[in-house]
Amino acid sequence: MTLPFTAVVINLKSRKDRLLAMHVHLRQVHHMSATRFEALTGEQASLEEVGEVWDSTINCMFDEKTVPAILKMSSGERGCAASHVCIWRAVASCPLDAPPLLVLEDDVMLRQGAIPWSAATVEAIHRALPPEQRSLLLYLGAHVAFWRDGARATQEENRPATGGDARSPVLREAAYLWYTSSYFLWPAAARILVANLPVEAP
Repeated sequence: MTLPFTAVVINLKSRKDRLLAMHVHLRQVHHMSATRFEALTGEQASLEEVGEVWDSTINCMFDEKTVPAILKMSSGERGCAASHVCIWRAVASCPLDAPPLLVLEDDVMLRQGAIPWSAATVEAIHRALPPEQRSLLLYLGAHVAFWRDGARATQEENRPATGGDARSPVLREAAYLWYTSSYFLWPAAARILVANLPVEAP
């Protein structure tokens, strides 16, 4: 099957074990491949692209365990953010009608059926929206705090799906979420992200 997207895996130079496991997983379970992107470190992250401190106040609106504070971003958090920013810049430079990029971190495992479902969903988005309106991120995995309709996400909705899970995927708009392990990015969305740098939170 020809996929309507390409994929990239973010991987530190020191974690060849993770890269190998990811490639095996993608080939054997999903019959696809992905290009490696060498992850950046915190020392390589510029202040123009990633801040050094962040204000947790907004998180308090969504996470009762968070208290308002000005926190220092760790080197790992800054490197992770800078790696994603690098990818956003590359996608933003593509023509608007270019296919989306599936961005994967090297410790994610996609459940059985994720790729055919993703291909069908991407094709449906392309039929429904012209290129300039594809200003969205399509997450395959995340921890959702609240949905856009104001409802708090339930534990069941945030339960990780395993290979044997029979649940059907559901598209729903999130208001606030955590994690960047697996998402589709279109050029129109990437341009918005790049225009709003620096990243100011982990």
